[in-house]
Amino acid sequence: MPQDGFSFLAYAVAWATVTTGAWYLFERAEKTASNEGKAIASRWLKNLAPESAVQSWPATFASTFDRIFGDRHVSWKCFRRSCMASTVAAFIMALVINAVNRNFVKDIVKDILDEMSKSLLRAVPGVEASISWNLGFVGLFVIIAFLLLSVILNWLPDYLSLLESRYVITWMSNADSFVKLAVLLLVDLVATAVIWSVCLVPLLLVFDSPLSVLHDVLRGGVFFWKGEEAVYRVFGIWFYSTFFTSVWVWLYALAGFAVKLGEVLGLWVGRFKRIMDIHEKPFSSMGYAAMVIVTLGFLGGLPLLLLR
Repeated sequence: MPQDGFSFLAYAVAWATVTTGAWYLFERAEKTASNEGKAIASRWLKNLAPESAVQSWPATFASTFDRIFGDRHVSWKCFRRSCMASTVAAFIMALVINAVNRNFVKDIVKDILDEMSKSLLRAVPGVEASISWNLGFVGLFVIIAFLLLSVILNWLPDYLSLLESRYVITWMSNADSFVKLAVLLLVDLVATAVIWSVCLVPLLLVFDSPLSVLHDVLRGGVFFWKGEEAVYRVFGIWFYSTFFTSVWVWLYALAGFAVKLGEVLGLWVGRFKRIMDIHEKPFSSMGYAAMVIVTLGFLGGLPLLLLR
């Protein structure tokens, strides 16, 4: 299959994974929510008063959050489920980054092979280090390094970000205006970025020039500057997957307001009325809306794939 074919396939798999994941989260909430929880969510979706919209949706999200990750957030159960969600998020980001960046995986392996070949030549003068000779060892090294870095830069910061987001959601419940709500959502994004950066510090201290490595990680992994070596771009997988909980918060809010807007415009009639049944299945209704929002987001990203 041509490289462009692989890119579109990776992008399509990422879209399918995200939409399925969004549906699963809301469907899981639908199945585990109590009748009282469903009634609260249904009243929020039907209540069009702005002040009610601000104060109600964080409370309904908090209930959904606890249903999926557990009531006790500092627990093995919550950590285990957070790690599972983080791994899926990292897989999705890897697919998206590979789709948008041509030869992403190939360039990473080539950079690692080149660096290891140079190290071998410095250690054993006169020995010619060939890619074929190192290929098996490099493959094992890449797998082990990826798993270790995933624990440091994916599982740990994602779990800490999950705890942080849960506290921010509690504060959101006391917000009495859209401005305060927007500020708290922004605080959640900034705090998540800070958490990941702090977890990155011990790794940077291993290098002789940590500031130089940090500069390369930010350029290649966060901003994806093409001038940087491909190996630094892999940090983008862990960085952006850390925002899983934050993205879920935004998606929950957008899906809820989309369902409310459809109710105002009278869109939920006929077949749509059976699908978007906010009276009996409020969380499932938001799940379908979330799938549409995700699909629109991926369609908006197609120009990046076509114009790269």
